[in-house]
Amino acid sequence: MNKKKLFISMITIMAVILSSFSLPAAVSAKSFTLNTLKGKSFSFSSGAGGWSTDITFRSNGTFSGQYHDSEYKEVYLCNFSGKFGKLKKVNKYVYSARLVNIKIKNKKKTVKKNGLKYIYTTSPYGMEKGKNFYFYLPGASCAKLPKDFKNWVFFGKVPKKLTFYGLYNINEKTGFRGDDAASK
Repeated sequence: MNKKKLFISMITIMAVILSSFSLPAAVSAKSFTLNTLKGKSFSFSSGAGGWSTDITFRSNGTFSGQYHDSEYKEVYLCNFSGKFGKLKKVNKYVYSARLVNIKIKNKKKTVKKNGLKYIYTTSPYGMEKGKNFYFYLPGASCAKLPKDFKNWVFFGKVPKKLTFYGLYNINEKTGFRGDDAASK
């Protein structure tokens, strides 16, 4: 088979595969609660470098998380947990909530182990000074989302609609990318 026929065959196969995928259905505004997020994870990072702040939701708006940053022979860590208060509907795809509690689980300290220095901090990057947050649901128009949120969660082309859950710290202008709506 010549290169042109092989290329056309590959494109045809890819088109068939891609056509079998569909965007997840948007979560109904009537059915979205903080319990909808139970088991879902969110990550705040730049897409480059060895750092991120990751949170995983439990029930009723509670979550646990960890900030970590790795640099040459140093690892910065902050373990924390918290809780969001009652959701308020902003529109069909956006809810707001206040962070009512955040608890740092580790004390500031430095530990040397296996040639690395572990520096425990009390600053969960991206959650710091966070009081007011937006929850974005899959299906939200990306054109209507804040520029700062999009800068944090998209590392390339911005789609027309959000396909994952988003969390935006309004006070710090930091965006967390959540699980795809079809996962978990």
